[in-house]
Amino acid sequence: MEIDPSDHTGRQNYQLLSGMVVPRPIAFVTSLSADGLLNAAPFAYFNAIANNPPLVMFSPTYQGAERPSYSGEKVKKDTLRNIEETGEFVINIATEDIAEAINICAGTYGPEINELEEAGLTTLPSRVVKPPRVAESPGALECRLERFIELGSHNLVIGQVVMFHLREDLFVDGTVDVNRLRPIARLSKNNYTRCGDIFEMLRPK
Repeated sequence: MEIDPSDHTGRQNYQLLSGMVVPRPIAFVTSLSADGLLNAAPFAYFNAIANNPPLVMFSPTYQGAERPSYSGEKVKKDTLRNIEETGEFVINIATEDIAEAINICAGTYGPEINELEEAGLTTLPSRVVKPPRVAESPGALECRLERFIELGSHNLVIGQVVMFHLREDLFVDGTVDVNRLRPIARLSKNNYTRCGDIFEMLRPK
């Protein structure tokens, strides 16, 4: 079977990408507007891209771009607008314990609504950047904006990690114990997954 993406709508291509590029980690992003309004939202186009300096990226759509009726109107989501205004954000690690709350934050709210309050989550102050981190998340990455890249219906946000936060019991032998972290990841449609069986393979010398 061959599918030419130019023959498909953006929504159809999304269904293929989200079903084949799996599992995808989830960036649970907290940000502040220039006026100090807090926003929290999850994004499933997310990954680490470099370690020296440590860089991460996530890719928010324009408002409504994930819907079949999207007309191409480029209305920025609160997260994107906040990062443009302040240059700072925090990526909180999405885990099983807060999965339902994160899903609540995925709803469409006005900028005056505090999504964390809607979801029953609380905050802790960050060390370097102004946006707070989510207290219930066992790990967080404080980030400063490195650059924006506009990509059609999406924007690529690249941030430099300026502070790591990790619950102490998760740091084992110099790395993170994934079994204790219990992250969740995104699949296609309304499906998510947990971290399943882990196996080791040594690289050839």
